[in-house]
Amino acid sequence: GMIKNLKHLHISENNLHGTLPTEIGMMKSLEIIFLQENTFHGTIPTEIGMLGNLIHLLLHDNSLSGTIPTEIGMMENLNTLHISRNSINGTIPTEIGMIKSLKFFFLDHNFINGIIPTEIGLIESLHFLFLSDNFLNSTIPTEVGLLSKLNGFQIFSNNIYGTIPTEIGHLQDLQRALNLSSMFLTGTVPSELGMLRKIDALDLSGNSLTSSLPTNLVDMASLEYLNVSNNNFVSFPLGKTWNTILETCDMSHNQIEQEIPNELLGLSSLKALIISNNSFNGTMPNSLGSLARMQRLHLDNNLLSGTIPDTILSLATLIELNLSNNRQERRCFSQFDCTVLVSNYRRGDTVCCNDICSAFVDTDGSNTFCLLRGLRGAIPAGFGNMLTLELLDLSSNYFAGNIPPEIDRLSRLEVLNLTNNVLTG
Repeated sequence: GMIKNLKHLHISENNLHGTLPTEIGMMKSLEIIFLQENTFHGTIPTEIGMLGNLIHLLLHDNSLSGTIPTEIGMMENLNTLHISRNSINGTIPTEIGMIKSLKFFFLDHNFINGIIPTEIGLIESLHFLFLSDNFLNSTIPTEVGLLSKLNGFQIFSNNIYGTIPTEIGHLQDLQRALNLSSMFLTGTVPSELGMLRKIDALDLSGNSLTSSLPTNLVDMASLEYLNVSNNNFVSFPLGKTWNTILETCDMSHNQIEQEIPNELLGLSSLKALIISNNSFNGTMPNSLGSLARMQRLHLDNNLLSGTIPDTILSLATLIELNLSNNRQERRCFSQFDCTVLVSNYRRGDTVCCNDICSAFVDTDGSNTFCLLRGLRGAIPAGFGNMLTLELLDLSSNYFAGNIPPEIDRLSRLEVLNLTNNVLTG
């Protein structure tokens, strides 16, 4: 506390330990405190609020505990408050809204609980707000939409609940990622998210969001990564003309019940299409072969039927192909509910019963058809030319015939799963 004219204190990235002295409040000339990446413990002293000239306070990556002192609201010139990756607990003080100069507020990876205070909307200068990996237990306040200069907003991995406020669509300077994953959000995705034209990643995974994804998500011109997995969505605008830079699309573990549309040409930049664990039905469209940059194609655990289209074999960069578990329950019908009588049936014919069709049919020779639906046919010998494959999973389907010897050419293959089919030889 004796160095009263000190303006810059840089002692980061050392092995310093101990507590932060209360005397720090006497160093009124301080403008910069860099104490990050040490092993300081104890609390942030309330006297820190006496540093009215402080511009940057970096305490991240230490072992600090206790609460954020309310006196922090007195630091009217503070530009950066970075206290991520500590053991800070308690709530975000409402006084944070008094720091009108604050541009960077990083509080992620702590033990913060309670609400996101509505006063956060008073900090009009805020550029980055990172609150992820805490125990916040509230809704997302609509006042977040007032932060028109916000470039980065991360609140994932909290106990946040309620709906996504439409006001988030006002944050049109948001760049990089908008990550709202691993929380308890409900309701529908507001169409206003489609107004965020600058973000390159949108992650809504691990919530309880419902209904359909808004079609205007296709307007997010900078989007490269989209993850909506582990929700309760029932449809997805796959058939729309998406931007030409989307590389990853993960919609696995939802309740989507639709066909894979043939209009996939707009997704030509895709490297990963993961639609596992849904109810996608119908056949695999030939247009999958137009996804020339595809590396990970996961269509497993759906209700797909028919054969593997030859166009798939042209995906020269494919690393993972998972078509497993598309075998569906055996369904039996009276011949009078079907398009053909048992006496007229010839093996290999497609039979439709109550709008369910299959070319894979069992009949006991009397008056019953049992339809077996799933992916079927021979395993294409052309797989042997897909030299980048590391995973090929065709298990739990109705693939028949011999295992093509050409698969032996796949020198990079690490996982080959053909179990639970009707293969012979």
